[in-house]
Amino acid sequence: MMSIQKPKMKKFLIMRIGAIGDVIMTTPIIKAIKKKYPSSHVTYIVGRWSSEVLKHNPDIDLLWIVNEEMFFNKDTKKLANLIKELRKEDFDYGIILDKSWFFNLFLFLCRVKNRYGFSREHHLINKILLSKQVRFLGKKKEYEYYSDILYTSLGLKYRYSDMALYPTKKEKSVINKYMESFNGKFIGIAPGGAINPGQKALQKRWPKKYYSKLVNHLLLEKNKVFILGGDGDKHYNRFSEFEDHKNYYNLTGAFNIRQMYYLLKKYCCAFISHDSGPIHLAAAAKVRKIIALFGPTPPERFAPENSIILKSKIPSSYTILGEFKSNKGGMETIKVEEVLEHLK
Repeated sequence: MMSIQKPKMKKFLIMRIGAIGDVIMTTPIIKAIKKKYPSSHVTYIVGRWSSEVLKHNPDIDLLWIVNEEMFFNKDTKKLANLIKELRKEDFDYGIILDKSWFFNLFLFLCRVKNRYGFSREHHLINKILLSKQVRFLGKKKEYEYYSDILYTSLGLKYRYSDMALYPTKKEKSVINKYMESFNGKFIGIAPGGAINPGQKALQKRWPKKYYSKLVNHLLLEKNKVFILGGDGDKHYNRFSEFEDHKNYYNLTGAFNIRQMYYLLKKYCCAFISHDSGPIHLAAAAKVRKIIALFGPTPPERFAPENSIILKSKIPSSYTILGEFKSNKGGMETIKVEEVLEHLK
């Protein structure tokens, strides 16, 4: 009897070491691959900083969490060990979503058969390192570049609306129980953020005194205000002047990022923040009204789709290489009154 050979399972490697918002915007890529190739095996390499975004994602077969510092510091010993391990996996396709040529070299050294990534600098070198490349010019939205790379590599479509996190039943239950005593929805505000491995961009933050003035206005109008952020934002996110107000709740560090996503998705009616991870979390959660405050970084690259953009009166100082020409962001030129007008 002739034996029927099963077709070889396709093995995909996706990699994005970047910040939380960057990783959130890659989730439609994972979904598109699994939808087209349901029997494939998808490995996602992510840095520790953003790994919580991808935990429990049903479309990821193996979540490979690494210390991102080995890439930023060019730690050759640790990188060599990681490359050795990845070679054993014998990947058919690799998609690098970080933009530096160094990540393309890493993928090349892992001996992935079909390699796809961005060409931002050293274009001739990237022609050798990548099977196909997408030229990155920094002139459109980040997620549009993700769409380009998905189509160029596999002919698949990227859907911004497919951004998602996957809280567990237990994580959802904690949020639902916490919200039992609340009537109606809340306005979410994230004053902190803008700090990631490899980059500290405090000039992206709206001045804290402006956030304080905004919160005061919202409380006077009897809105419920939730202050949100991660553990690292606890000190910055504290507004002691409102701590005794019955409609003010500082939940900074109280829940993990998947719980924050669920909280926003189910209970938030409006969200205000500057260019940082929480603004993209709110977009993934499909919060109805998102007011995005932009200064040194260009909103035409980083603002969530369908958000209300309030822009600094000072031109962006952000370069294509992800660096700032100036430490000044001009965020003080965005007035509280502008935010309140759009919240009406």
